[in-house]
Amino acid sequence: MNVAVSSLIPGLDDWDPEAYLWFLPVATVGPERCLGRHGRASFHPGRFRDWWTARAGGGSTLRAIWSMVNVPASEERGGEGRPKAMNEPPVLEPNPTPTGSSEPASYSVLARMVNVFAVPGDVFEDVLRSRPNVGNWLWPALLGALVGFMAGWLLWSQPAIRQAVLRQQEQALTSQVESGRLTRERADQALERIRRMLESPAMQVAAAGMAGLGGGVRFLAWAVALWGVGRWAFGAMVPFGRACEVAGLASLVGVLGNFLELMLWVPSEGSPGPVADPVSETRPAGGQGLTTMVVLQSVFGFWQVAVMSVGLSKLAGVPWVRGLWVLMGLWLFWMLALAVLGWAR
Repeated sequence: MNVAVSSLIPGLDDWDPEAYLWFLPVATVGPERCLGRHGRASFHPGRFRDWWTARAGGGSTLRAIWSMVNVPASEERGGEGRPKAMNEPPVLEPNPTPTGSSEPASYSVLARMVNVFAVPGDVFEDVLRSRPNVGNWLWPALLGALVGFMAGWLLWSQPAIRQAVLRQQEQALTSQVESGRLTRERADQALERIRRMLESPAMQVAAAGMAGLGGGVRFLAWAVALWGVGRWAFGAMVPFGRACEVAGLASLVGVLGNFLELMLWVPSEGSPGPVADPVSETRPAGGQGLTTMVVLQSVFGFWQVAVMSVGLSKLAGVPWVRGLWVLMGLWLFWMLALAVLGWAR
């Protein structure tokens, strides 16, 4: 029996042969037989949609059938969105712009090194939202190494320091002579070699170099502290490179304190000459030199810990007071350990 297509679907008086080839499976077997397992039509609905869009009019029957065949792509994923045909190219969304570490810096490295004493919070915020810069820790490390080298050179150039080291070696040799492990003649020869070594320029350079190395890499200890406290105490993913930048800038407070201590060691024009007591000779110039040194170390030590705490609060996103308590405890523990080691010696 011959049945006209227009009798199957009312409203189709003017039928396009090309569209008929694509619409015939829908009209004969039904739209549910033409859908793939993913919900899309097994024939080419894009061709039919293009033909349907190009027509000036259209009936409601075709629109209803087309809405059943053209399954929205969002329904396949279980989401919401506009229908998406098979022949449409995928929409490439731009990659999200990373937040932070991409903005230009508001301060130069020199400006950061100066402003960290007054506005450390602004400096650390500028460091964290801008690109990493090696100069944030390299230049403070070089300054710390320079101050340490100058301090080592100045202290070792004083005869009292060398005399104190020589007395320690002499006591050690005397104890060996008394125990019978060393003769007096060999002990005197060893003491003379030690005296010549201590007075040699190479020993002075070595002592200054060791002091400079310690002053240059000291910020790494603070960087490890910031990184470890931020990760394990506060649960923040703190990059070690950022911790080095913050610790390097904050260590300038300690470098300034060391420089002022060095100035206290420099003898003035009216200072007295060498005295017999090497202990009194190694004290800073001035009537209350030892008290001034202790106060200076305490003030600058607390200041440095406070600035480090500001950097920790920016790195880990915690209040400044919480970081201050943790770093202050670590600093006091370190100072106590140094005092115990010095007393034991």
